[in-house]
Order: sequence, then structure tokens, then C-alpha cells
Amino acid sequence: MSIFKKKSILKVLLLFLCIVKLSYSIDVYAEVNELSLMDSKLNGLLSVMYSDEFDIKNGKVTRNSINYYIEKNGKYFTLNVDNAEVSEYLHDLVGKNVEVTILDNSYKNYTNSIKTNNISKNSLNVSKIEVFDNKYREQSNTIQSMLPAQVMKKPWLNILCKFSDNITEPVDTVFVQNMFRNSFPFLEHYWKQVTFGNMDISGTQTVGWFILPKARNYYVVDESVKFAELARDCKAVAGSSFNSDIYAGTNLYFNDDLGGPAMGGFIEGSRITWLPPWSQKMISVVAHEMGHTYGLRHSSGEYSSEYDSPWDMMSNTYTNPGSIAPYKFIPQHMIAFHKYKLGVLSPSYIWSNTDHDASKGVVVHINQLETKPTETNSYSILNIYSSSGIHYTVEARNLIDYDEGVPANAVILHKIINNYRAYVVDPDKDGDPGDESAQWTVGETFKNDNGDVEVEILSKTSTGFNVKVTAPFSTPIPIYRLYNTKTGAQLYTRGVEDRDKILMKYPDFEYTDGVPAFYASLTNDGSMPIYRLYNTKSHTHLYTIGTVDRDKILEKYSVFEFTDGEPAFYLRTTLN
Repeated sequence: MSIFKKKSILKVLLLFLCIVKLSYSIDVYAEVNELSLMDSKLNGLLSVMYSDEFDIKNGKVTRNSINYYIEKNGKYFTLNVDNAEVSEYLHDLVGKNVEVTILDNSYKNYTNSIKTNNISKNSLNVSKIEVFDNKYREQSNTIQSMLPAQVMKKPWLNILCKFSDNITEPVDTVFVQNMFRNSFPFLEHYWKQVTFGNMDISGTQTVGWFILPKARNYYVVDESVKFAELARDCKAVAGSSFNSDIYAGTNLYFNDDLGGPAMGGFIEGSRITWLPPWSQKMISVVAHEMGHTYGLRHSSGEYSSEYDSPWDMMSNTYTNPGSIAPYKFIPQHMIAFHKYKLGVLSPSYIWSNTDHDASKGVVVHINQLETKPTETNSYSILNIYSSSGIHYTVEARNLIDYDEGVPANAVILHKIINNYRAYVVDPDKDGDPGDESAQWTVGETFKNDNGDVEVEILSKTSTGFNVKVTAPFSTPIPIYRLYNTKTGAQLYTRGVEDRDKILMKYPDFEYTDGVPAFYASLTNDGSMPIYRLYNTKSHTHLYTIGTVDRDKILEKYSVFEFTDGEPAFYLRTTLN
């Protein structure tokens, strides 16, 4: 649930996330005495790692984890963020310099764990995470943003490393390089196809096998793996082959098991995957872990399973029948919400009831996700918000190209939690989000629980479906945050149209969040009115509460003007 605080617009969004409990530990370089002297706050770069373990015998993924860390001076601290108050979406803080507030005396258990085997089995319980300062922007030449815009058209580097006590080479460099060809169904072609040409990894290189300085049992201790040190050592032995400025990310191939999982993440300012032998022949696994490095989480049905959705490359990508010897499992498209999060959908391909009045019902065309919309009033994704703030997405899928193995040509809906995790809307809740219940076809109508959102499937076309959407208008409305690269100021603006006009007119502004900063209401429901004033000198907006503060600012500072004539939005204490 997002909570709006009245004290500050800039801190209006507080996000509570539920994160899967840790299954694997990163190597911890923190000195025990450093932790024992630590006060209740710690600052450093926020990192994330996603793990996926595959049961080769039964052909399915068996378990996963999502782990967050704070990295300071090359030392890692494992975080338990289950109950953390977050100043922005947690996803958007990865790769940034953050400050965490540590709850109670959890560091005592943490240090005792490190004393045992130098690898933490515990984590620091965190009550709050917020941006520490703007150092991450000053370091932008060496530290990539978690969001992918700046690296959409950069190659990857594949580094093959073997442990000092094992000389086997599961695959050769030619085998790996061939997986990245620009033809169906290989990875350069895949990323271009599913992102409408917006992601281009051409020029990807493969080097190795390099010998690591230590044996496997140094890096892998039971289910704890020194992933950071593995990455450092593998890059180091690659020497001049590795240059983080050239590549969008690095795939690390190893010649022995890593305690079970393949992993993808963002640590020390880099996108990295860790690929054990079981994963190296599977195109879908490599694509999946690369997706994690861009911040994509798993999607699923709204059940206990994590990998059950056949609609998403970031979920069940192991039952798609497509394969090409000697490679396995051709990945399907990612869901529309993940394309939206990656920023590969043109604004003209995105429809939302925060920008269009659907209060009396409106007919729109949802284009099949596999191709660009070409018709008028045709979109790749419908983002629909209910009056309670619940977010739904609508997409259409067809059995073509990489989606040849999806269950059906149908409309698919997802319920989006915290603007981050997507669950297939499957009314029969039978554990199968690919069955007929989850496939919305002509004559069927989806209605949400409180009855203010309806999606009726009217007709099928050669490129998708005509649907009728009924939903409340502009409740909530997205507020976007833009960054002025020249002045360091932040500008908050209302809706997609205003955001894009500013970006087009003023080149000093950039938009890297990928998602709204928060949501507000245009409806005067007795909440506090927020007025927007425009600074004619700095080209920024100032938001202030109530008419008294608004008029005082206008009287005292001549650079501000008020032309809206009405409140920009109304501040709620909650979204519900």
C-alpha cells in the first residue's frame, strides 16, 4: 500500500514490499569490528540478485530468491527489507547511493553469523531505505542506472571461467557465441524482436576459458556462494577483455555447479549473470537471467508458484515446445507490463484511464503484443486503475514468432502489485494461469472486485481484439519526476502528455525512473488541494499546499506564475 504524507510532496510515496525470504547468501566482506561499532544507519550502493534453480531431471525450476544488499567500499551487507519504509519504488533505488535505517540490534546476530564462517546466514533488519544524496549521479560514468535506457543498444560480454581444481569445459566459446546470433531464435534477434528494435546487443563477444585463482570449495560453501568475489575474479582473469564502459552487462559462465541456481542481478554498478553448466545450453535461461539484470521480476498466477505463467519469458519459459539443436527452450515474449517497465513501448502504444476518460465506457483496440500497433486507436498495453488504486494491465497474445508456444490467441489480464509484480487474472484459481479461465475471448467480460473496472471483449481482428473499457477517469493520476541535468533540480509533472512535452522542449531534463513517482487524485473529495506553480526562470514546478501558501509565494517571488486556474491534484492520506 502506498501512503501519502502531508508534510512533503517530495516524500509523498511510501512503499511496503514483501520480498521472498533469502535462500542464498552473497559473500560478505564486512569486518566484524566495523559492524559491531556501526550505529543505526548505513549508506552505500543498493544491489539486487535474483536466483533461479532448475531441476534438470523433471525439467522445471524448483526454487528462487530475491536478495538485496548494500555495498560500501567493496563490502556487502545483506538486507531484510520485508517491512522497510521506502522513499521510492525499491526497484528504482537499485544502483543508487542509499541510506538504510537498521532496526533494533539485528547487526549483533549478523556479526555473530560472520564470525562462524565469514558468510552471513542472517540479514540486517531494515526499517527505512531512502536516497542518501546525489552521488550516484556524479558517478554516472562508472555506475550504470538499474533502468536500461542508457544501455539499450550496447553489446554484452560473455566470460567463461573455470575453477582452479577443475579443468572441464562444458561448452566452448563458439557454442556460446552462436547463441547470440541475429537470426531466429537466437539472443540478438530475440531482444530486437521482443523490444521492437529498441534493444540491440549486436557486437556481443565471448572470451575464455580463464582459470580462476581459487578452487570451487573456496567460492561455494554449502548453499552460500561468494557471488561478488566470483564476479570480481572472473573479470580480473579476463583482463583487457573486460571493459565495463563498452558492454551493457556481463554473462559469467562457470564450469561447475554454483550451489544450485543460475542468477542475474545488479551489483557494483554492473549487470551480471552467473550461469552454471546446467543453464548454458538453454536460450530461455540466459534470456531470463539477463531480464533480471534489467530489474524484471517473475510473473505468475496469484498462487504459491513462482514459475507457472506460460505467457512470460520471466516465468515459465521451460515448457515452450520450441527448440533448435543443440539449444533448448526458445523463450516467449515477455508480458506487456515488463515491456512497459523496460521503456521499450512508445508512449503512443500505451493507453491508460489516467489519460483517457473511460467513465462511460470507451472502445479501444488492443494490438497483439508480438507486433507494433499500426491502426488508429490501437495499443500494446492498457493500464487501468481502479478507484482503490489497484492497477490492471490488458494485452493480446497470438501464436506467432517467439510466441508460437503460448496457450492461445487471447486477451490476457494481469493484476499489478506495487507497480512491480504481475499476477495473471485467472478467475477459477486452479493453479494454471494458462488455461481457458485466464484466456479472455469474445463475449467475455472482466469485472474487478469493487465493480468500477470492466473490460469487455467485443470482437477479434486480424491484429488483436476490440475491447470496451469502463473505468474511473484519472483516479489516480500519475505524477512523474524529471531530473534537470544542468541544475540538479527535480520537476514533478502531471500525466504522460505533460511529461513528454517537457522532455521534447527542454533537453536538460531526463526521465529515468520508468514509473510514476506517485499517484494523486483530480477529484475534490475533501482532501487537501495541491497547487502547481511554474518557475519561469528555472523551468521547474513548485507544488504547494492550499491557497494561502500559493498566494504568499506568488506575492513574494515574481519568477513564479500560476496559470492552471485550479488545483493540480488533491492529496489523499491513502490510495484506498
